[in-house]
Amino acid sequence: MKEFFKNFQVRKIMLAVADAFIIIIAALLANFILLLLEDGLSRGDLSVSILTGVVCCLTGLTISGAYHKLWRYFNKKDYISCAVGVLIGILGSCFFTYLFRGTTPVRYTMFYGLISIVGTCLFRNIFRTTFIDLTNAGRAEARYKRTMIIGGGQACRTILKEIHTCHETQNCEHKAKAEFEPVCIIDDDKTKIGTEIEGVQIVGTSADIQRFIEEKQIEQIIFCIPSCMEEDRKRILEICSHTQLPVKVIPFLGNLIFDESRPTLLTQVRDINVEDLLGRDPIKFDNHDIQNFITSKVCMVTGGGGSIGSELVRQIAKYHPQQLIIVDISENYAYEIQQELIMEYGKNLNLVTLIASVRDYYRMNQIFSRYKPQVVFHAAAHKHVPLMEVSPMEAIKNNVLGTFNTATLAQFHNVKKFVMISTHE
Repeated sequence: MKEFFKNFQVRKIMLAVADAFIIIIAALLANFILLLLEDGLSRGDLSVSILTGVVCCLTGLTISGAYHKLWRYFNKKDYISCAVGVLIGILGSCFFTYLFRGTTPVRYTMFYGLISIVGTCLFRNIFRTTFIDLTNAGRAEARYKRTMIIGGGQACRTILKEIHTCHETQNCEHKAKAEFEPVCIIDDDKTKIGTEIEGVQIVGTSADIQRFIEEKQIEQIIFCIPSCMEEDRKRILEICSHTQLPVKVIPFLGNLIFDESRPTLLTQVRDINVEDLLGRDPIKFDNHDIQNFITSKVCMVTGGGGSIGSELVRQIAKYHPQQLIIVDISENYAYEIQQELIMEYGKNLNLVTLIASVRDYYRMNQIFSRYKPQVVFHAAAHKHVPLMEVSPMEAIKNNVLGTFNTATLAQFHNVKKFVMISTHE
């Protein structure tokens, strides 16, 4: 029975029959009120009014699009359209009643129209609520999320049709991906603002995203411009990412695939990736080459307790070096990264932590002589330019002389690889 009532054509017929019944009841109620005021219609006049009213009102509602709207998405504008359709029908009914019977009381017309409009709009509201409860029965977990769609082009139209189809059809292959309730559309073409696509209104441009998210209580966003230029794509996705809402994207036009496994756009909607914000293809690292570069080698990191050096140390530790030597002038930073690595790797990592300054040639020579590093990552440097502008000689001693010392000793001790990280930011 539930399957029968979920058929869209069946529901349209049911709604039309209900509208006809409401219009008949409205005519009888209007005439009853007039009878109380001793001004009712004759039986013949009332019969003609009811007959013409049903025909004219159903025609008016059809013209206004009342039977072409998916009631799950009914909004204030659609209720106004229904009211206009009924009003047109009532006026048409009065016109034909006057032609056939030669009379149409004004007070009857007013009561008839008012009751008909209230009845049809109220019934739609009740019907919509009942329909949603019916279709969601047994599917409490499948709550539709209020969704904003970015882009009002053909892809948006296709997506909306697929979402509506999934909502209206019980057997939908991508039902799990259709848990969207399209609320509004954003498009940077200002001429489109105020228009509708599949019953969903285009409300503003990308500059209005945050405002409409708050106004319409949006829960998620779909970026639906597969042909968008990289710069515009990056700009809009950055705005979306700042909203703290889940963002889903349609792949680039050239990456769309339509085959048996992914026959529709809806099946290709995916969560946003960091790469979508780059505006370019991501750089891919060859982990095999990195592993060959690090594994089973004695690696030394100068400035290993600093912001850059400590991250280098963490990454190097993952590739099983023979020994990892941390050199830093700050005992606090050196101690922190040392304890972190001990807790992470324990005895599985051969770790040596040394306090030394790259400005001290003899101390660094001692370290090179004893541990014989094969790969040196030189990250020891004063990097905060505004701060070091006040103490330029310290920057020169550390960044210039310290780098000269380390590089010279690396050459003297036959270090296989010397990697210069940076001397400033």
